[in-house]
Amino acid sequence: MKALRLVLLTLFFLFGAVHARAQTTATLKTQVSSRQVEVGESFSLTLTAMTDKGTSLPQSPSLPTPTGVSVQGPSVAMQQQVTLQGGSFQQRFGISATWTLVAQKPGRYRLGPPSVSVGARRVTGDTIEVEVVAAGSGTRPRRRDPLDPFGFGLPSLPGFPLGADDPPADLPAFPEELKVERADEPGAFLRAVASPMRVVMGEQVTLKIYAYGSRGPFRETNTSEPSRESFLAHTILENSYTETVHRVPIGGETWYAKKVRELALFPIRTGKLTIGAMRLGFEGRGYPSSGAHKGLVRYSPPLTIEVVEPPLAGRPAGYKTGDVGRFALSVSVEPREITAGDAVSVVAKLEGTGNLPLALKTPQRTGTTWLEPTTVEEIEPRGSKVGGWRKLTYVVRVDTPGEVDLGELALPYWDPERESYDVAKASLGSIKVKPGNLANALPAKDDPLAGALGLRRSLGEPAKGALALSDHRLFWLAIFLAPLGVVVAGAGQRFGKRLAARWRLKAESHASLAQQALSDARAALKQRDAAAAASQAEKAVLLAVEGATGLRARAVLKSDLGSSLAAHGVGAPLAADIVTLLERCDDLRFTGSAGSQSSEDLVEGAASIVRSLGRTA
Repeated sequence: MKALRLVLLTLFFLFGAVHARAQTTATLKTQVSSRQVEVGESFSLTLTAMTDKGTSLPQSPSLPTPTGVSVQGPSVAMQQQVTLQGGSFQQRFGISATWTLVAQKPGRYRLGPPSVSVGARRVTGDTIEVEVVAAGSGTRPRRRDPLDPFGFGLPSLPGFPLGADDPPADLPAFPEELKVERADEPGAFLRAVASPMRVVMGEQVTLKIYAYGSRGPFRETNTSEPSRESFLAHTILENSYTETVHRVPIGGETWYAKKVRELALFPIRTGKLTIGAMRLGFEGRGYPSSGAHKGLVRYSPPLTIEVVEPPLAGRPAGYKTGDVGRFALSVSVEPREITAGDAVSVVAKLEGTGNLPLALKTPQRTGTTWLEPTTVEEIEPRGSKVGGWRKLTYVVRVDTPGEVDLGELALPYWDPERESYDVAKASLGSIKVKPGNLANALPAKDDPLAGALGLRRSLGEPAKGALALSDHRLFWLAIFLAPLGVVVAGAGQRFGKRLAARWRLKAESHASLAQQALSDARAALKQRDAAAAASQAEKAVLLAVEGATGLRARAVLKSDLGSSLAAHGVGAPLAADIVTLLERCDDLRFTGSAGSQSSEDLVEGAASIVRSLGRTA
């Protein structure tokens, strides 16, 4: 019995020691960026939770907040500590969780206690008390210059931010775009500016992001770019490594600021579109690392851009939504004299600023065939605007002889600076087409009188000559049947003319033109030209809609197209399919992607709509 008591007592103490160690394995530390803040001023609270190596990592951080305090977060980062204790290294692992808080009214607020889960237990940190005062009445402690601890007013060294909070009166000039009234966050913050905030589809939005730090010069690190799914993007400023750092006064302090990004964004659809937040780490002396992230991490605020279609009033025929900017068009045609069946080269150069279109609408002339162009381009930022040129080279086959007018190339577009429509035009002029060379040589015929007057050289029966034409039965049969043949030939000629006219009418009908456009779309798919395939698929659907209902769908806003189709007798499901397909064609021309559909599915969807409209015509 004594031995059993001893064993039980030993197990009790061992269990108590293990339990006590489990209870104390997690270490929590709570910090707040400021104990006194103003109403509407953001501040942060950070909970650091560390555990010994081999134990469960802290998880699920939580922060209770009182009424009147809004909270965002937390942002969580991994932590690792290595210490030398008793001649050996000790490792601890954990997390840091940071919440951003804003108080809505003055008062004293108790925040927390924050807590984390460690294994099956919930471990809490310290409660923090923060005083919130009215806006503009807060007092900020002044920093003391370590080179002037007694406040004798020694001049600060250039390049070091330590010193009095009041900025010197002789700060060098800095760009006006860096000027701000107040800091969004303590220590460092990012500011995002987009201009303009309301645009038409295809108009350039210039996004600029600036970084501000109060603890001295900094470098960017651990950066993630802002999301921009609904925009085409051209980079104007890729990074801030070569940008000049300027000293800027903000709220009585001297801050260091520079531009870190500049992007030209072109919206590809209408609606309220979001530009996401950019993450940037401030690296340098005085900027502590934010957990697993390198540098002091800050995020820019997301922005919302309102995108609309340009006005319907004054819209020129042939305008395509998204053609926005200011453009000029020039052409050259070589050669100017060819033989029927040969081809000429048409080189069209489109240049200007804005969202340069990928293709031009070619003129339709009888006897001319335009092949798909080859494209060369040079598009790049010019200051804060994107511009350049795109050269399209066409091969045009001409089959009709004579003086052939090739027409003109035209690009209707919306000019956002003038807030009006304009058309870039270029006349192609005329070319001389000579007839082709035909083989007119006819085979030689036998002479029917050859040998008729030959001399006889001996007596005998007279030679039998060839029968006369009138001696043949077929001659007399032809005489009697000739009038009937004339009647039959006349009837056949009239029937042939009517049949040819009918075929010409069918070839020129909307249905035939739509089928031709579908054939061109499938040919473009074989050449891996998705943008051309989308253009031809859209053309086929618009022709089929006009042939079935008489509605010119290209002149109707996308938002009104469904109701217009219904008013012309198109069923609601088919109308919805038409609107959806036209929108995906636009997406494919701008981005090369049709969403969840492939280019082949898009073309086959257009073919299905053309068949359905043909049945309702």
